[in-house]
Amino acid sequence: MTLQKLTSDNVLYVPLTPLALDRAEIFALEQVHPERRKRVYLKTLAVYSVADWINYEIEGQFIARIPGGDFYDPLLRATLDIGDVEIVGLGKVECCSILDEATNFALAPETLTDRIAYIVVRIPEDLIEVELLGFLPSVDIQDDEFLIHISDLKPMAEFPQYLAFFSLNNRVIHTVELYLSDRGITTDRYALSGNSLVLPGIGTIECCTVILDKDQEVSIPKLEWNDRVAFVIVGLENEDSEQGEILGFFSAFLPGAFIPDAIPLDDRKPIDDLVPYLQAIQSIERVFAEHAEERVFQEMAQMLPGYSLDSIAPCLQEIADDDTYFQALDLERWLSEIMGESTDRMRQLVLRNLERQGQPTNLTDEEIDRSFSDLVMRFIDRFFRLRAEMMKKTIDQDDK
Repeated sequence: MTLQKLTSDNVLYVPLTPLALDRAEIFALEQVHPERRKRVYLKTLAVYSVADWINYEIEGQFIARIPGGDFYDPLLRATLDIGDVEIVGLGKVECCSILDEATNFALAPETLTDRIAYIVVRIPEDLIEVELLGFLPSVDIQDDEFLIHISDLKPMAEFPQYLAFFSLNNRVIHTVELYLSDRGITTDRYALSGNSLVLPGIGTIECCTVILDKDQEVSIPKLEWNDRVAFVIVGLENEDSEQGEILGFFSAFLPGAFIPDAIPLDDRKPIDDLVPYLQAIQSIERVFAEHAEERVFQEMAQMLPGYSLDSIAPCLQEIADDDTYFQALDLERWLSEIMGESTDRMRQLVLRNLERQGQPTNLTDEEIDRSFSDLVMRFIDRFFRLRAEMMKKTIDQDDK
């Protein structure tokens, strides 16, 4: 069965079915206020049109279920500005209805949490056929971005490929979720974005895919923020594989560091080290959280403009087994790299830090450098002392 008609500008025309028109009337009459009736009427037409297009035009690949969405719930339909369709096994697609004259559309805040994409549907006055104008992947939308321009949409012809890509990512992420949950590490599915997965109390990991016996390098995605605590590598036999195998991981890059497009697969760390590494990061961030008000931690945080102390947690874990002297040297080097290896920048931050404390700032460059080294040494000594105490308490509690 063919529903769509594709125009030269990549807009899809989908005829409105009697079922869609009937449901729109029924759902609209449930609403008390006239404005709400109109909104629900248009949303219903958009939802049923998108579901029809997915089920008939990309038949056999994906299944759209209207009852699987929040919109099908009468209470949610009456109280929230939603219009979602469930894509079985993948997630929810939001159907955004607009009228003829509209050139942009607003996303309701309640649709920004668990949608995998947004499809814009123009509803004509004659109610004969709707226009599927295009779509936006959820990863293209910022948390505070509500107004979207029609010109920013991707063509609907690319939507099946996007779902296939998302399906692959979903299987990869599910593999990582299962591995971590079996080892006592929880994941936040609702914080999912792209190939990333949030681990509460630890940070965000990125799930990277390789095809077994084919790929020799791991592609590293271009990230807006370098805030991943690890890059976990999942191997698949092919792109249709239902489940993958976790091959290992790369630890985090330094904040502000250059991230290559790809890393040799052979450079990965063994998978058996992943959970201990993540648990170590968690213990570091617990120390930061519990002692954030201590002076030495606040001083160090001020040396990281634009970043939090959590951003250096992977650095601290890497030097955990060294002696204090080498720990301080490595941390000094990393802090210099974070500041762009700018000695002037470092000295400005040290002087600003001293000024906040009411200490003299008319220092020579050598004295400033010594003050910086002293701060790093005090931070290293205090941090690892607190971490050791915390780990001892944990062991004592486990023994009880």
